[in-house]
Amino acid sequence: MAASSSDVKIDVGVLAKVRLRKRPPATKSFEDQYGLQIALVAGTFSLIFCLACGKTLGLWVTLLGGWFGDQDAQYMAGQKYLQGDGTVVNHRAAMYWFHKAALQGHPEAAYNLGYGHVHRLHSHLAEGEAEGYIRKAAQADVKEAKHTLKYLCGNGFCKL
Repeated sequence: MAASSSDVKIDVGVLAKVRLRKRPPATKSFEDQYGLQIALVAGTFSLIFCLACGKTLGLWVTLLGGWFGDQDAQYMAGQKYLQGDGTVVNHRAAMYWFHKAALQGHPEAAYNLGYGHVHRLHSHLAEGEAEGYIRKAAQADVKEAKHTLKYLCGNGFCKL
């Protein structure tokens, strides 16, 4: 004969113990145990690298933009080489980047290229080209170019 639900006696204490039995602790993954420590160490090293090599890193980022044809990045690369910002002073490299930017119509780069030629900074421009670049910069309202052009032509040095 089958027992009815009213005939079965359930010990509530045993049932409570079964429900409250703790599960074995789950093993934590390596990331869970050490993720924060790894992130802190990596962040610290990144900060040290940025502080120690920040200017050099900035130069490389600028050069990358210049290689991809961004005229502003080319101009900034020329400035960095001219001033030694993140690298040693390199007039030849500065004139190279100014020339690339000037060919794309960057007025300040055109002025710096012409001015660099006047001061013999390895521009490799032909005679008369420097004046043309300075004139382009003056037409684009670069104040220094207007002043330089006025001085050079006023003293008979046009057709550089």
